Amino acid sequence: MNRKQISKFTLALFTMLVVAFGSINAQVTIGADKEPESFSLLEVTGTTGGLRLPQLTTNQRDALTVNGEDLAKGLTIFNTDIDCMETWNGSKWLPNCGDDLSGEPPLIVIHPQSQFITKDNWDTAAATTLKITAAGFNLSYQWFKTDATGTVSTEIAGETKPTFTPTDVVGYFPNIYYCVVYNGYGMVESKRASVVKACDAKRANSKILYFMCHNLGADYTADPFTPAAAIHGAKYKWGVSSPALSQTQDQASAAANPIGTWASTGPTPPATNTPWNMNNANPCPAGWRVPTKGEWDQVIDNNAWTKTNTSWIAGTTNYASGYKVGDNLFLPTTGHRDYSDGALLNRGSHGYYWSSTQGGTTGGYFLLFNSTVQNTSSYRRSLGLVIRCVAE
Repeated sequence: MNRKQISKFTLALFTMLVVAFGSINAQVTIGADKEPESFSLLEVTGTTGGLRLPQLTTNQRDALTVNGEDLAKGLTIFNTDIDCMETWNGSKWLPNCGDDLSGEPPLIVIHPQSQFITKDNWDTAAATTLKITAAGFNLSYQWFKTDATGTVSTEIAGETKPTFTPTDVVGYFPNIYYCVVYNGYGMVESKRASVVKACDAKRANSKILYFMCHNLGADYTADPFTPAAAIHGAKYKWGVSSPALSQTQDQASAAANPIGTWASTGPTPPATNTPWNMNNANPCPAGWRVPTKGEWDQVIDNNAWTKTNTSWIAGTTNYASGYKVGDNLFLPTTGHRDYSDGALLNRGSHGYYWSSTQGGTTGGYFLLFNSTVQNTSSYRRSLGLVIRCVAE
């Protein structure tokens, strides 16, 4: 029986006893000569029996005059046709059968929740406790940490309780954890939970999008709000999980020239009219993904965009430009690699950030901005653009 069911049952029990014994204006114990505990309004004690609710069939239950009766809310019976309790919520009968989990694998009720340490708290960033809530019998727990891909896991010695407080240093790249819950009948893994210094932006209805503070493949130790080469990141083609050019390759002098083998540089983009496959080709860390076009549109519409300087001139070494988006996100002007020959274009004057939204079978949508415009557009998937991961 869950907490809501127990609360309904307690309310019904108290109501029946008030009717049976008259108005109760103080704490009461029934079945023993003792004061009730300080936290109890009513205690029923005994070792030779239990409390038996009225036994009604479905037809007998339906004959009760409860429709439209507010005072009937919380009325509880035992339905002999379905062998479980039922409670009237004011409009219908809710079965409170509960689940018999004996002989069953664990069931995760509440997964660990990611912790996003926002900009105002970076100087004192420290992980707090991760928690998991599971149902079942004879449960055991083991916490794990994963690598960036989420495929290689390391057991965390001694962390065998439903709560876990990480001791890792909290940085700009997420530490990723999960818990395995098991008993003699099976095991289940929780969802991945990140603990990270995050950058956020507003979306519609006062909601928040949590982003990684750096472009994927950047130097994650660099200040994400100081324009520099270190925070531009790698260049990716749409729909693939590995970069076409690393940040180092992208910024090397030779790589600034056209790349005649661009078509074969990195994996070939998919040719389907479906979104970027985040199950099989997600370039982001576990628990993170490429934003959708709609999410980029909301970042545009719900945040102030402030330029860092006025020198928005394209050049292979211009790393000084970018936008501060709202108060807690910075996007540098990364430029892009041409879809045909891989030539570097518009570094310092334009920013191009992939979305996961498809544009037919040959295109992909991306965030595009320059010194005056911010919008989303679709073009060829073989463009080399950067990625800013968003939390799932």
